[in-house]
Amino acid sequence: KDAFNLVDLANKRLKDGNARFVADMLKEAKPPSRQRQATAQKQKPIAIILTCSDSRTAPEYIFDKGLGDLFVVRVAGNVGGPEVYASMEYAAGVLKAPLVVVLGHSNCGAVDAVMKEKDLPSENLKNLARLIRTGDDPKDLDAAIRNNVLAQTEEVAKQSPLLKDLEARVVDEDGAV
Repeated sequence: KDAFNLVDLANKRLKDGNARFVADMLKEAKPPSRQRQATAQKQKPIAIILTCSDSRTAPEYIFDKGLGDLFVVRVAGNVGGPEVYASMEYAAGVLKAPLVVVLGHSNCGAVDAVMKEKDLPSENLKNLARLIRTGDDPKDLDAAIRNNVLAQTEEVAKQSPLLKDLEARVVDEDGAV
């Protein structure tokens, strides 16, 4: 029961923070200098966020949270792999973060590259692109982004029994919970 309450509380805090972000009324995302000392010895994140490495996405702002509130793992296309899942498991198993969010975003270049079958300049990029799941014949980029978020959410649960036990929530590409 306590774990369920923690998940609900974390989810509510993210939703409330996202509402403040959308209204351009941030109040918890304090300048790092204020929270740096408070979190120097210990972190207790309320959620694990798997998101894209795109420089336009910043979960701390999207959810109006400060240092130490979110455990953020960033990879282009918000995809997983052994290192990603291990990082998320650390946050869940050691730091006791109760909630996992896979966060996509609008105009994702990684998803767009896969949809358009762009010729990528390196094997590493080609390998990453193979992990992105746009769905069966998506009609547009927004649909492909949503499909990828859903597929990555399923993959997190499939690849990690520890994370599967957490209640997973999906956040849409615009940051709305």
